[in-house]
Amino acid sequence: MNAALFGEGYYHLIPSFFRTLMYLKKNKREFALAFRTFGKDKENFVYEFNRFCSGEHPAFNGRNNTPQVKFDGSKNCKELRF
Repeated sequence: MNAALFGEGYYHLIPSFFRTLMYLKKNKREFALAFRTFGKDKENFVYEFNRFCSGEHPAFNGRNNTPQVKFDGSKNCKELRF
């Protein structure tokens, strides 16, 4: 599934969305997320979001000078995975 989603550089969530989450976390702001899809892309969207929350998203995994952020419930952070 990684190759299908990230092989061509195609993402379902834009990087600025992830950077907004990182900003909110850094500034210790309370927030809630609500998502709406058209149903066809739900599986890919959930997969990509969970990869980000686990610190495994290709653009946010801590490799190649990319930041690594986790929203998996570790280190007193929110658990945001589906």
